[in-house]
Amino acid sequence: MTNSKILHFIIKELENSSLTWKGDKELFELIFAPTPYGNEIENKRKIVKQYILDIFKGNEEFDKSKFTKFANNIICGENENIYREEVLLFVQNELTRLDISTDLDIQKIIEDIPCKDGKVINYRSKFSYWKKEDTAIHNREIKNALEENFDFSSKLWSRGEVFMKKVLQKGIEKFIKDNTKKEINWFKKVKDDFGIDDNLTEQGSKDLKIINNMDRQEIKHYIEEHHPLSKSRSQKFILELVSILHSKGYYELLLSYVLEALDLDHKENVEIKKIQAHALGSSVIGEYKKAFDLLSTISTDDDDEIIDMQTEAISNMRRYQLSDTKIDNNQKKEIIKKLIIYYDEIFKHNDSYHYYPGINMAYIVAISSSLSFDDKFKYSINDIFLKAKKSINIDKKSLDSTTRYYANIAIIEFRLLRNSGNPIAEFERFLDMEEESISLIELERTQRQMQFFVDTVVSFGVGENAIVTNMQKAIELIDDFIDYQLNQ
Repeated sequence: MTNSKILHFIIKELENSSLTWKGDKELFELIFAPTPYGNEIENKRKIVKQYILDIFKGNEEFDKSKFTKFANNIICGENENIYREEVLLFVQNELTRLDISTDLDIQKIIEDIPCKDGKVINYRSKFSYWKKEDTAIHNREIKNALEENFDFSSKLWSRGEVFMKKVLQKGIEKFIKDNTKKEINWFKKVKDDFGIDDNLTEQGSKDLKIINNMDRQEIKHYIEEHHPLSKSRSQKFILELVSILHSKGYYELLLSYVLEALDLDHKENVEIKKIQAHALGSSVIGEYKKAFDLLSTISTDDDDEIIDMQTEAISNMRRYQLSDTKIDNNQKKEIIKKLIIYYDEIFKHNDSYHYYPGINMAYIVAISSSLSFDDKFKYSINDIFLKAKKSINIDKKSLDSTTRYYANIAIIEFRLLRNSGNPIAEFERFLDMEEESISLIELERTQRQMQFFVDTVVSFGVGENAIVTNMQKAIELIDDFIDYQLNQ
């Protein structure tokens, strides 16, 4: 199905629906209006980082004219839709990370940029053209808007017409339902009439900038001082705080104070549910069963999301089951067999062979290979790697640093689990080369996975082997790397 046919199909379905608008202007804005989770923060960070790096080649001083030009380009340019308060936050963080100091009043320069915040690319003429011509839509912004609003993956643009219409139909039905609710929002009218403001205030925006530079204890003190947040802060403020705490890995604060302050409609949001499930499974407390149950309430037809959520869900079930100190080794073996079967099922989903379920499956297979399993229940880690290699190579080229990290670390983990080559030396090189871009939060997640492997094998009372020894060395490398990063 060509790009324009997809757009034609969407427009036709909307025109036949109960939604009403006047001409292309309203239809265009209806489809391409910004959504609460529509703007990828990570992409904006990348843009800011690249501009900073372009300005500082060698040891050039922080030149005001260069920075003013940069700020004008990114806030007023035709290539991005980004708000000045976000630019300020990203710039301050990047300058701190790169240890760059300046006497310039960065905040004043950004505040004085004359154009209107969030200038959106004007695609209205192109939109009319795409409606009439059977041509390709190349622009990523338009594609992103269609994918977000009509709930389908970027991988589906090239799928067949029958399949695509089926997927689109569900997305269109959801879109109509969501927008119909917006048109008849009686509850919002009541809140507005009684002066209940859920928007972000100027003071709230300033507080968020300060909070983003606080450590865990400082943030905890701030939250306790303003507890309960639901009475002292707007819902928009709390949503932004959720994002900050999740990105920093402050899961306990997120679960204990912040998520509970959200209104019910926000708690039911799919993205919030994902964040909560991730926090439950990643926190020190380890609420694995709750994380699994929460993920079970999320429904999607997107293949990528299905793979991600099912892998996360079965990984939480794995931790929940194998952390039970009351079960014996025979019971553990049966659990491990079931886990491998489920991981294998996710790994083979629509012949995707994605490395996310693949590497998780490989860890469990490596545990089983240390134990006495029937020959009929033997899986090859090398076969898993070869099937997952294609998805690894794709994600290694991603513009997203987190995606690239997981693709690269998967290669090292596969080598550790296969005891192939010299994985420890390779891991050391990776940490040295990617030092600037590695997130400590993601690295700690990798370390927990490695520690789980070691603890599980050791719990069976079997002697150490080369894989366990190397895994322990990798865990120590991560400890040293994190200590160095925190203390430099």
